Amino acid sequence: MATPLHGKDGTVTFANGNVVNVFSWNATMTTRQSEVSVFGASTVARINGLEDISGSFSVYNDGAQGVTSESGTTGTIVLTAVTGDTITVTTSINVESSDVSSDVDGAVVTTFNFVGNGGAIVFA
Repeated sequence: MATPLHGKDGTVTFANGNVVNVFSWNATMTTRQSEVSVFGASTVARINGLEDISGSFSVYNDGAQGVTSESGTTGTIVLTAVTGDTITVTTSINVESSDVSSDVDGAVVTTFNFVGNGGAIVFA
């Protein structure tokens, strides 16, 4: 069995540098499907359409993050799961929303939710 990858070296790079204090990210890549079935067919036929991406990343707040918390921020994001034997996702995004949360006994966390912005989605 291959050795599972560990996310401890993951990073989020946005605009002009790394986003600091990141502790998680996720990205969902989809391809829209168009149905092209014809009369008399016995099964549904589909063709691939446009690619899309959405996701989020979460950071511990320290007052000096590398990303604004305002919705509408745009840029290129590079999500790295493993340094060295790398898994990365690179694309243009819009920050759609952000959520700030705080518990009485925990750190203040901001989660940034993003959607694709027409750039190529490179998964390597």
